[in-house]
Amino acid sequence: MSVFRTMCGALVLVGGWCSTAGATMTRVLTYQIHEDPYVASSPVAFTVSMTLQAAASSGSSIGWEIQEIRIEQANNPDGVWIEALPAVHTEDGLWWVRHGDALVPGSADFTKTPHLQGTAAALSPGMADLDYLFEGDVYPDAPVYPVTAALTYDFTLVGSDQPLAAGAGEPVEVDPLGW
Repeated sequence: MSVFRTMCGALVLVGGWCSTAGATMTRVLTYQIHEDPYVASSPVAFTVSMTLQAAASSGSSIGWEIQEIRIEQANNPDGVWIEALPAVHTEDGLWWVRHGDALVPGSADFTKTPHLQGTAAALSPGMADLDYLFEGDVYPDAPVYPVTAALTYDFTLVGSDQPLAAGAGEPVEVDPLGW
């Protein structure tokens, strides 16, 4: 039996985040990019969600498989793009995260993301696909949000030379609703 099946089974007993005993841990982690990244009350311009599934472990570290990345442009119902299984350029293709408590990973554990770059397919038939670059790091200054990452990103429609949005080391809100 894998460590995750055992961990998840224990979590079910205490109301954790697995739906059935023996299932693997799967969560959706969200990054919100605000119009003014330095003002927490400014409107959200883009939301980037990643569906993560625990695939391996080593001590307090979990190797997460990114099953899907979803990029949504606020106030634009056609502005939704998805890529399944985006490439994670590590030896085993997993995003390794060291957790304070591997049984209860916290949002703050996910501020330093791997470098992700690819093309996400548009969900709306008339919308162009989206070339994206996405990489997070620990935010070095006073946090703007309860959990703040420093994000470098570029979202550009395929065929365009002007990004819809871009930033370098900007503060972004990580999973504001928690796990």
